[in-house]
Amino acid sequence: MVSQAGDYRTGFIETSRVSQTSSCVWEGEVVSRSKFGFLAALAGCALFAAPSFAVAPSVAAAPLNLAAYRGRVVYLDFWASWCGPCKQSFPWMQSMNDTYARRGLVVLAVDLDRHKHNAARFLAAFKPDFHILYDPSGSLAARYKVQGMPTSLVIDRQGKVRYRHIGFMPADADHYERQVETLLAKKK
Repeated sequence: MVSQAGDYRTGFIETSRVSQTSSCVWEGEVVSRSKFGFLAALAGCALFAAPSFAVAPSVAAAPLNLAAYRGRVVYLDFWASWCGPCKQSFPWMQSMNDTYARRGLVVLAVDLDRHKHNAARFLAAFKPDFHILYDPSGSLAARYKVQGMPTSLVIDRQGKVRYRHIGFMPADADHYERQVETLLAKKK
């Protein structure tokens, strides 16, 4: 059983010996499933109301506030220029942004590099047109309990984290996309 105080909700992990998977069940619905065992499913079970934040991005004059995106699905990604899997995730996030922005998806990528010039080199190679935010102190990453790079959270229209991914594997991209599509299909 996973249970925390504050904004956290409750859920539980169930393990199937038949399918050899562990799943996180939230309010009767399987929200994450992993072939990698209990701890991986537990990571996916970290459902909570996403903390609001305001961080000034590089291109916008006004700070972005997560609460401003209520009613939209947010793909929140924590990355750094030195992260190999991040280099694989950026083209995929751009594709997701291109495909689903009109349906209500917002991609926010939070850079954790201590030196902005490292991020600038990385971004020059990928040229994303989604929002980039900077968190060199790691304070935002700490609020979201980032444990690996990249860490992505998929936040529903009500502002609740529904899925968490630690790392990025191109083989799982279709699964990640189905999660986004599921949340986009839910209008309320």
